[in-house]
Amino acid sequence: MTKFKINLAIILALSFLAVSILSLPSAFCEDGAGQKIIKHVDVKNNKTVSGATILAKLKTKKGDAFSQKIVDEDIKRLYLLGFFSDVSVSVEDVQDGVGIIFTVMEKAPLTKVVFAGNKVFDSKRLEGAVESKLNEFADERKLKKDADNIKDLYEKKGYPWVEVIYKIETDEANASSKAIFTINEGARAVVKKIDLIGNTGFSDKRIAKIMKSRTAGFFRSGVYKKEVLEDDMERIKNFYRQAGYLDVKPGYELLFREKGRKKWIEIAVRIEEGRKYVTGAIKIANNTVFPEEELKALFNMKPGDTFTEEALHTDVGSIQEHYFDKGYIMARVRPDTVLNMATDRIDITYSLTEGEVAYVNKINIRGNTKTKDVVIRRELRIKPGERYDGAKLKRSKERLNNLGYFESITFDTEETAQADKRDMVVDVKETKTGEFSFGGGFSSIDKLIGFVEIEQRNFDMLNFPTFTGDGQDIKLRGEFGSTRKNYLLSWTEPWIFDKPLSFGFDLYASEHNKSGSTGYAYDETRQGGDVRFGKEFSEVLRGDLTYRIETVDISDLDSNVSQALKDEAGENTISSAMFQLTKNTTDNRFNPVRGAILVGSVEVAGGPLGGDK
Repeated sequence: MTKFKINLAIILALSFLAVSILSLPSAFCEDGAGQKIIKHVDVKNNKTVSGATILAKLKTKKGDAFSQKIVDEDIKRLYLLGFFSDVSVSVEDVQDGVGIIFTVMEKAPLTKVVFAGNKVFDSKRLEGAVESKLNEFADERKLKKDADNIKDLYEKKGYPWVEVIYKIETDEANASSKAIFTINEGARAVVKKIDLIGNTGFSDKRIAKIMKSRTAGFFRSGVYKKEVLEDDMERIKNFYRQAGYLDVKPGYELLFREKGRKKWIEIAVRIEEGRKYVTGAIKIANNTVFPEEELKALFNMKPGDTFTEEALHTDVGSIQEHYFDKGYIMARVRPDTVLNMATDRIDITYSLTEGEVAYVNKINIRGNTKTKDVVIRRELRIKPGERYDGAKLKRSKERLNNLGYFESITFDTEETAQADKRDMVVDVKETKTGEFSFGGGFSSIDKLIGFVEIEQRNFDMLNFPTFTGDGQDIKLRGEFGSTRKNYLLSWTEPWIFDKPLSFGFDLYASEHNKSGSTGYAYDETRQGGDVRFGKEFSEVLRGDLTYRIETVDISDLDSNVSQALKDEAGENTISSAMFQLTKNTTDNRFNPVRGAILVGSVEVAGGPLGGDK
């Protein structure tokens, strides 16, 4: 009987519990875990930052189950935006759930940046180091970075003891803020000692020659500069690597010394040299076009030589250039290196992918907005239908550079329907070809002088209104002074009828007047012109023929001038012809790094050419 009563009590208790669970409010069981559902999320007190922007940053969303942990994380997220000085959250009960309200207090916008204590750099220079923008929110993280930037600026100038602190002053009434950077510049650091540690392959003296950092001396300031010292580490690294020490690791430590009121720096440069690598066996794989010995003859780095990555890349380029010159423009070279433990040297295998000979299909010119296609095409040493030739491509690029019309020139190829033919693409970026210059000065002889010059090196007389693009050269120059005047008009067409024949002329006039005891002792007037013809005989040789005729009038001579000058008095006509031969092997007209220019000329005047002289 007792057992039956106990079982009945248990059944009644379980039934009551089931009824209680079924009768719970739905808001506490919609997510299956007893959490309330978020019915709305609102933002209050925001003035500048939009509510949509703030809501987009929140993980708390309408329809999700409420989580205090996520709300706390959202508060942190809003602080990290850097827009707000205060963020608070309130949770309110609503029908079937809760509502979340984020109340924010925006930071005052930064309206002014002030520097105090700066003497080495003026405020304008320091403003360039500040990344914080006016009329944006004052952000502690940005201002800290600004302080670091200012400090770095001083350190590079040689002030390692500089201190930079900042603070933000807020004007609540005007809803604005001001950033104040206070700078304690400290003394400018002088290097009194540089110790080199760990260098066994090279002497201290040899490494010191590489470095730009110097100790203070009679003729040297010895000012410490961070950027110079960091560059020194790169210089040491490159020097060692070129000598075969591929694993070298240079570094430095600054030792700040102080004695009384004096401060200075000692630099300890530590060099982990590593081992010196030597070239071992050299092999060439997958070559079928050229024999191995022919390719090995191209190498600068031989077995037993110091191994350097620079020499390795140079030899790779030599192989590729050899293939390019024969039309194998898709040839590729992959150098594989391995340390041979038996010989303790680096063995090299150059693996080749030769490809097939390629021919030029079409030549496409791109990037030229002013220069005519023909001006570019006539400088190319390679033509459609020809086999690609690396040497010709190199010379073509040199000739285009020598025009002075382009900032950059690149060659590329594009596939065509025929496997052995590829379109050639010449891509150029044009630069200024017109110049306008003027100037003035004073000399004891010529007194006040001035000049004006206009030149267009890519002139086209028929292209109105820009008059550019045909590759002609025109120059107008005038010089004016108290005692002299000069005028010049020069024009040159470098290609007549698209042939390597040039034609041009010069028209000029000049005069100078007698100018006291220290100046000219006579008056002289010259008027004349010349006609020029030129021809290219080869890539490096050209000839020019110039016929010149001018009238020279010398008058008002001082009594003490020489008899030779008296014999030239009056008006005379000069008629002359000059032939000039020029051999030019330079690689660049404007900035040559190799080659030479040899010029020879002969000029004949009078006789069958007429004239008085």
